[in-house]
Amino acid sequence: MPPRSPASARALLRLALFALFTALLALLVDAGIRHGLRRVQTGSFGATNRMVAGRATAGIVVTGSSRALVHYDPRVLAAATGLPALNLGRNGSHTGLQLAVLRTHLRHNPAPNLVIHNLDLHSLATPAEIHDPGQYLPYLDEPALYDEIRAIHRSAWAWRHVPLYGHAVADPRMHWLEGLARLAGLERAETLVAGFQPRAWSWTGDFERFATRAAGGYEVARDDRGRDQLAALLRLCRESGLPVILVLSPEHAAVRPLQLNRAAILAEIADLAASSGAPFWDFSESPLCLDRSNFYNSQHLNAAGADAFTRELARRLFAAGYTAPRLNSHP
Repeated sequence: MPPRSPASARALLRLALFALFTALLALLVDAGIRHGLRRVQTGSFGATNRMVAGRATAGIVVTGSSRALVHYDPRVLAAATGLPALNLGRNGSHTGLQLAVLRTHLRHNPAPNLVIHNLDLHSLATPAEIHDPGQYLPYLDEPALYDEIRAIHRSAWAWRHVPLYGHAVADPRMHWLEGLARLAGLERAETLVAGFQPRAWSWTGDFERFATRAAGGYEVARDDRGRDQLAALLRLCRESGLPVILVLSPEHAAVRPLQLNRAAILAEIADLAASSGAPFWDFSESPLCLDRSNFYNSQHLNAAGADAFTRELARRLFAAGYTAPRLNSHP
């Protein structure tokens, strides 16, 4: 092999130095974005930052997906029970991820006196992908969150370890901009109240379009892993000595006839609740379900509907004895 020319060696050196500079720059930018996102004090990042910093102590925590996020007002729950309340709902999350959020909360904060876990008809299903994974990128060092995300996305190891890769491929909402903004001293206005997001929205009309497409009805997805994750959440609460209530919050009554396997899924959930000794409160027959003005789509209450539902739930909690004197004395 002929010896490499000095010019060729210099070119390779420049290339290596450029690659090293690029890698270091990517590492610094990635660290800056993560640092910025971990300093956000408002919105969902602010709520998660307080949770992992151990500043999310509450007597009642509400877990679940977007229906938890927008249906439960902690202020109403606190007034009825005498216990501070916190909403841990995460938009678009499935049961396995909701369990991971609860595990992460318990890892950093004192155990609450009561867990209210919100259900929907998809609580026994595992999705093909995580909704808005960018919201979890700064917290992939949390074991429970990382394990569940990687169970769905095998490439999550690269999101965690390869600088900027996660924001390039798993952050379509460009949350990284919020991290950079926070480094510059900018902050979004707060949209949450103790984790609760009231949505003062009107009926969107999405349901009518969906009902036309699904006029013959549809089967709600479920799978064994989804069932196992709900069982694991109930088991975690039982083994941790945490009272837990499963709640199916209101949905617009017009959607129920379209859900062909609704009865079977609710029966499966009821069996899981009974086997763990957890109450299962089904609000499907609440008068709220009949009034479209309480909703902005078939699955989600608007701000007025959420207030009415939380008050209905609070009355039931009070009547059932879920108040500070009883819960504070729970072993």
